[in-house]
Amino acid sequence: VCEECSAGSEQPAAGEVSCNPCPAGTFKGVASTDGCAPCPEGYYQNDVGAVTCKKCPDGTTTILLRATHLSDCVCLAGTIDIAPGAETPCVECTEALSCPDGSTVEGLKNGKNNHQKGPEVMPGYFSWLTRPTEIFKCLGTHCPGGPPGACEGGRLGPTCHDCAAGMYWADEECRTCEVSMVAAWIVGPFVLLLVMITAYYVTEDRYKARAALRECATIGGDMLLAFLQNLGILSLVSVPLPETLNMLFEWSSLFVLNLRSLGFSCTVRDGMQQYVISSISFLIVVVAFPLLGYVTQFCSCMRNRGWNWRFYKTICVTGKFLQSCFTLMCNIGLAPFMCFRHPNGSRSIFRYPNTFCGSAEHGTMQLFGVLVLVLSFTHFILCCWASWKAPTWSL
Repeated sequence: VCEECSAGSEQPAAGEVSCNPCPAGTFKGVASTDGCAPCPEGYYQNDVGAVTCKKCPDGTTTILLRATHLSDCVCLAGTIDIAPGAETPCVECTEALSCPDGSTVEGLKNGKNNHQKGPEVMPGYFSWLTRPTEIFKCLGTHCPGGPPGACEGGRLGPTCHDCAAGMYWADEECRTCEVSMVAAWIVGPFVLLLVMITAYYVTEDRYKARAALRECATIGGDMLLAFLQNLGILSLVSVPLPETLNMLFEWSSLFVLNLRSLGFSCTVRDGMQQYVISSISFLIVVVAFPLLGYVTQFCSCMRNRGWNWRFYKTICVTGKFLQSCFTLMCNIGLAPFMCFRHPNGSRSIFRYPNTFCGSAEHGTMQLFGVLVLVLSFTHFILCCWASWKAPTWSL
């Protein structure tokens, strides 16, 4: 006569005279002729002959059925095991971190999991291999996601924004700096000095009843420069654009001193130093114009030929420079005050994402930003005052 096996036992073979205890990972709650059932998801059983399965700790589950050890209990999807063996190892995954069932920090580092696809950083974000759960947001398309430490195009830094030393960014890749490019940046200040001297002699400071061709061309050039500066500001906004427009915006970004594609990093690699040089250039030009005019007063050869600079024309040229660069100065001056937030809670400067807001470098950049803004608004106030007083000057 066949008898039912008691709870916690089974006999899958025919003709046997006794029942076998349920193996680890299975259970049987009541006496029956059925076999032992595997422990369901979220349960395990490390003993034999069990009538029930043991529940995994809160916040954990099992990936496969028939789990036999407590170690088979892993973190639920959306959480990650940051400290194996701790009382509460599973913590909620931060923004931009994909965490399936069973996610661990070690799995995040090597991109693997025991039974399925492991946790990974989502595209558009970055984390260091040494601190894989601290996520940084990338503004460009150079953070492919996946395992920590991944950047495209040879870029470096927590936002994949910089190239390695001796390289610069151009045509979607980091390129080696050439000697001619470094030399060009060294010669650049002397070229700027020559342009300033030329600007004085080609500027017309007298108004005429009939507009001359040169005056019309100058006004048209100012309007074109303002248009290109506005396009350059728009190029800083990360939006998908057609390839032809991308080329136009990339070129126009030069007019807001976005000099990466010209190899500025070949001579000045640090973002803070690049910003300080860009900011102080306006102050240098404004001071240099009066100094050059003062120097010409002591050169007898220039005085004899009438080439010495006149005071009011020097002021006119300086004001014209500030007028042409007003949009640019406002953009440069506000740059250190525009920050964005990373998923790990830190913040970066929008235009210099590898420089963190609140750092010493950020404080230095804000100081120079304030100086540029003071210069631009001083020019604006003086223009308003001059417009108010102009009628009395013309009498």
